[in-house]
Amino acid sequence: MIPEPTFFQRLPFAHLTSSGYAYATLLVEPPIFLAKLKSDPEAAEVEFVEREFTGAAAVADLAESIMVNCTGLGARQIWPDKLLQPVKGQLVLLKPQPDLPYLCSSRVYLFPRQDHVVVCGTEERGVDNDTPDPHMCAQAVANVKAVFGGAARLAVAPLSDWFIQNK
Repeated sequence: MIPEPTFFQRLPFAHLTSSGYAYATLLVEPPIFLAKLKSDPEAAEVEFVEREFTGAAAVADLAESIMVNCTGLGARQIWPDKLLQPVKGQLVLLKPQPDLPYLCSSRVYLFPRQDHVVVCGTEERGVDNDTPDPHMCAQAVANVKAVFGGAARLAVAPLSDWFIQNK
């Protein structure tokens, strides 16, 4: 369904001189998708039940056949698995730019949505708080500016194993 990426010897941006790939892909806009994910079952009169869980036994006792796990940072309190580690990332939400026709994914990423332009590229393994870090957010914006300004070096960490890459 999604075509193979197109290789560019030089990316089609004024200040970029590196090679790269262009992808035709689908993006999910969370504000639209999450609202639809809730409104469609509600329209079908599906009952929603919110519960707070303090451990795995409470989950095991559920009678429901379908459960949506939205625990996020609280997951380890329910499932005390040593392999389950928090990973904190920073998102910077800039004003929407309706004419922005592309996303950028390198050592940082930028993608347009109807409500914002999202900038990111931070990852803090083992950090289990949701307090925004203004310094990391400012660094993410500076990194995106550096990419589109043609800077040779970026002040970012090495790519994560999950990061979008051409394989």
